[in-house]
Amino acid sequence: MSAGLSTPVPPDRSIVQPFLETETERLLATVGALRRTDLTEDSSLPGWTLGHLLTHVARNADALCNLLQWAHTGIESPMYSSRQQRNDDIDRGATRPGDVVIADVIDSAARFRAAADGLAPADWTREVVTAQGRTIPAAQVPWLRLREVAIHHVDLGASFDDMAPGLVAALLDDVVNSVRTKSGWPGVRIETTEGDSFDIGSPTVDIKGAQAHLLAWLTGRSPGRELVTPSERLPDLPAWL
Repeated sequence: MSAGLSTPVPPDRSIVQPFLETETERLLATVGALRRTDLTEDSSLPGWTLGHLLTHVARNADALCNLLQWAHTGIESPMYSSRQQRNDDIDRGATRPGDVVIADVIDSAARFRAAADGLAPADWTREVVTAQGRTIPAAQVPWLRLREVAIHHVDLGASFDDMAPGLVAALLDDVVNSVRTKSGWPGVRIETTEGDSFDIGSPTVDIKGAQAHLLAWLTGRSPGRELVTPSERLPDLPAWL
């Protein structure tokens, strides 16, 4: 049974780093294969084209670079100057030529890796503030990037089933702990076929399935047809993040 944490605690950076390298390589391979694709086509995310989605992934890398720079210098450097600036950058970036957008995703991933490689051991202990206003040690920033890379790769056609089981388990734990204190979430008890269980709120519905399928449903990437519940239908879920 996962502990009832109100604030998600990601895996240690030594565990996150190999996952991040693998998932970044997988993402960039998928992105590279989009060179002949019209990026003005709709993505799987409502209201966003493929250009929006890819630009968001690139700008996320740069925003997290800001946090790494903050940790390295001690000078406050927020992810975004404002929510409006974040949205405007994505909207403008989505209209660029496809090869420019794809190069941006690749180059920004390299910038993030270089920024992480440039941190001294003491830098990783410095506190920074996320776009959601959470104060975290810089050592948790690679997890934020890994989560972004892995989940948005699914938005580009990948599957949680193709990820390492340890990564799927960590993402599921993170998502469950992220939504436990959010209003609007139904009370559910989740049982995984791998042997774990999680409670969200005061459970009124039991849901069972593989970790990858539960993760896809909780993050809004699947309607959950593979899941089993004694109820007539799965509850509707708000956005998890």
